Amino acid sequence: MNNLIITRQYEGNEIAIDLHTAAGMVNATQMAKAFEGKEPYAFLRQESTKAIIQLIINEENARRKSDLTPFQTRSENDEDVELVGEDFVVRTVNGGKYKGTYMHRKLAIKFAAWLSVEFEFWMINMVETLLFGQIVEKRRVAEQIAKNKQREKELQKQINQSDMMQELKAIQRENKQAHKFIMNDFNNLVDLFTPIQEPEA
Repeated sequence: MNNLIITRQYEGNEIAIDLHTAAGMVNATQMAKAFEGKEPYAFLRQESTKAIIQLIINEENARRKSDLTPFQTRSENDEDVELVGEDFVVRTVNGGKYKGTYMHRKLAIKFAAWLSVEFEFWMINMVETLLFGQIVEKRRVAEQIAKNKQREKELQKQINQSDMMQELKAIQRENKQAHKFIMNDFNNLVDLFTPIQEPEA
């Protein structure tokens, strides 16, 4: 399978999501399989559907026009930018394993709502996971790294304290030995300069 096409399961039905573009196109034909009597073409004929398709197109074109290079003015960019049409939101794949009608992820959520409230909720969670799952995971890893660093500091502090305690004990032992050495020498010096008394006749 192309690694830019992923699948998810809803009530035993496989649903393909094409990630070749940032739009995130969802196979609406597969979405409708779990709902007898409801087809994508019926949904696409509705006026409210046509309105949201146009809103998605307008939003994408506005975004593209706003992506100016440092050497372009807005009017120059308008002439050069590649604007999108309806096929950016809805397109048909006629061949292959995942053939069918594909919808932009935003339109797919509205289509899911048209099919059922439960499916709409599932779609919202699925899309949210696709969009933000990696971000959430990276944030979790970053938080874990921060915790690990804090624990590392705490352990290092404990290690340092342990090292200091060992150093203190070593100094105390050294001082004790040195004191003993000094006192022994001092006693020897005292003995050396103490007059030897003559034995009484």
